[in-house]
Amino acid sequence: MVTLPPEILDEIASFLPHACDIARLGLASRSTHSVALPHLYRHLEIRLASAAVAPLAETLKTHPERAAACRTVRFLRPVDSQDDSGTEEPESDSALSDLVASILMLCAENGRLLAIHWAGDRDNDEGFRKPVWDAIAMNCASLQELDLYVAEGEERDEWMGLTRPVYPNLRSLRIDLPDSHEWPCGHLQNMIANHCPALEDLSLRFPLCCGPTDFTLSFTLPKLKAFEFEGDELHEHSPQNEDFLVRHPHIERLKVCFGQYLRPAATQDNALRALCIDQLSIASIDRAGEDKLAPFDLSSYGKNIVHLRLLGVPHMSQKLTRGAIHSVARTLRCLELIGEDLRSFEALLQHVGVVLAETKQLEELGITSSNVWPPPPPWTVKNLQDLLGVLSYVPTLGLRAVRFYSHAKKSEPLPPSFLEYVPHRLEYISWDVFEPAPDDVQSTLYRVEGCNVRLVPPGYGPSHSRRMDWTGESILDHLA
Repeated sequence: MVTLPPEILDEIASFLPHACDIARLGLASRSTHSVALPHLYRHLEIRLASAAVAPLAETLKTHPERAAACRTVRFLRPVDSQDDSGTEEPESDSALSDLVASILMLCAENGRLLAIHWAGDRDNDEGFRKPVWDAIAMNCASLQELDLYVAEGEERDEWMGLTRPVYPNLRSLRIDLPDSHEWPCGHLQNMIANHCPALEDLSLRFPLCCGPTDFTLSFTLPKLKAFEFEGDELHEHSPQNEDFLVRHPHIERLKVCFGQYLRPAATQDNALRALCIDQLSIASIDRAGEDKLAPFDLSSYGKNIVHLRLLGVPHMSQKLTRGAIHSVARTLRCLELIGEDLRSFEALLQHVGVVLAETKQLEELGITSSNVWPPPPPWTVKNLQDLLGVLSYVPTLGLRAVRFYSHAKKSEPLPPSFLEYVPHRLEYISWDVFEPAPDDVQSTLYRVEGCNVRLVPPGYGPSHSRRMDWTGESILDHLA
C-alpha cells in the first residue's frame, strides 16, 4: 500500500468511515500519515468549552488544508463542571463564540462544509451568539444539512443572520425553537419559502403552547420528501396551513403532533411510507369525531405505510390504537409505541390486542417509555422475557428486531441468561433503558446469532443510511 500514489491513498482514506480506521492508515508509513492526517478533520465533534475549542481553532488557522478537509461539524454541550476535572470554564460567552465563529469561517474560506449539527444545551439553556450564526451563514453555498437549536434570551434576535442568505444546495433543515413563545418568525418563513430551493427534509419544532407569530405553512417546496411539525396550532389561522399535505403529495416521511392539523391529501399518490402521529392528530382526521372506526383510518394519509410511530400510548383509547394499526397492517414493517406509564409490557399487549396478528410483514417492534419524572418502575429482564414469550406465540409475526427505550434510564443491562427466551427468528434486541457508567461506552444493541448473543459496538449496527429524521432511529432500514 505504501507504494501507491498519493492520489490513490487519498481516495482510500475518503472511504474510511471511522476516525480510528483513518488513524491506523496514518500509522502505516510517513506517506500514508501525510495523506490520512487531513481526513481526521473530515468529521469534527467540538465540545463547547474554550479548553477544547481554542487549540482546534489555532490548528485550523495554522493548517488550512485541515480546515479544507472538514465536511461536517457537530457541536457537543460542555461537560458538567463536577465531571470536568482540570478543565477551565470559558471566560465569557462572547470569547467562546468568537472561537467557534473563527472555526466556521476557516471552513467557509478553505473548504466545502456540508453539515452543521447543534442539538443544544437544554439544562443551561445556552446557545450561540451572533458571530456564530453569521459564520454559519458564510457556509451557505456548500451546506447540505443544518440541524440547529435556538435558545431563548439574547439568541431570540441574534440567530436571524442565519436566515438571510440563499442556500442553493441545502437538502435538510431542522430547526428546534422550543422556547419561541410569541417570537416573530417571518424571517424563518421567508428563508424556507425563498432561500432553500433544493430542500427535501424540513423539521420544525415549536413550543407546545403559544408558538411563534408571523409564521404559516403557506409555502410550497417542490422537492420536499420529509416533513416534521411539533408544536401548538399556529397563530396565523389559514386554510393553507391545513392544506400543506395537499400541496406536497410526494412526502415520504411525515411527523405531525401536538395540535396543528394537516388534512390528508384526497388525491394521495401513496408516496407516504413513514408516519409518526399522536392521538389528537388521529382523532382529527374526521373533524366530526364520530364514534366509529373511520376516524382512526390512517390509510387516508397513504396506502403504503411501512413505518408507523404512535405517540400517546396507552393514553389513546384501545379502539383508537387498534384502529390506527389495523388500517395499515397490510403493509406495516415497523411499529413503534411511545407513551407514559408503561409500567409493564403485559398491559401494553392487552392495549394493542390481537391486531398485532394482522401485521404479517412486521419486522421490528419498538416500545418507548417517555416518563422522566416521576420515574416509573424500571423495566426488568423478566418483563422482556414475558413479552418475547407472548410474541413467540403469534405464528404470523416474523419479528427480526425489538427495541426498548426508557427516558428514565433506571434499568440494568441484560444478563446472558435472557437468551433462552429469545424467539428463533429474532436477530437484534436494543435494550436502551439504563445509564452506562461515566467511563463505560456500553452498547445497548445485541446481535442474536443462533444460540449466541453478542454486543454490537456503537456505530457498527446494521449498515444502512441513517436518515436525519425519526426513521433513522430504527434498527433496520424499512424504507430502502
